[in-house]
Amino acid sequence: EVTTVVLLLNMLIAMMSKTFDVVYEARSLNFLVTRTQIIHFSRESALAPPPLNLLGLPSHALVVLWRLTRRRLRRTYLMKVRFFRSILEHKRLYLQLMEDLDDPSAPGAPEVPRTAREPSLASRVSPARRERLE
Repeated sequence: EVTTVVLLLNMLIAMMSKTFDVVYEARSLNFLVTRTQIIHFSRESALAPPPLNLLGLPSHALVVLWRLTRRRLRRTYLMKVRFFRSILEHKRLYLQLMEDLDDPSAPGAPEVPRTAREPSLASRVSPARRERLE
């Protein structure tokens, strides 16, 4: 009878030791699962009791308006930057074309003799306008 009690007590200690080892090895996983459950349930529940939870609505509305305005301003700014870059590129190409047309040694330039009365194409652009285009 005594040996049976000692044997059962030894089995109980072994089972408790095995259970402790399993729980100890899975402690980080258990922590992450518990933390995830807490975060999940806190997002579903209100942070304040019902009459006080309405106090956060104006601040949420301001945050949403700020984000929408910021997106619109960013989009408008990018559109303006692209537009002005394209204008500058067109002006640069225009001036390059005018210089190429005036230079008879440029590749692809027409082989037309220039008369003394014919002004050059680049001279048709006023110096003030040329400064603005550059």
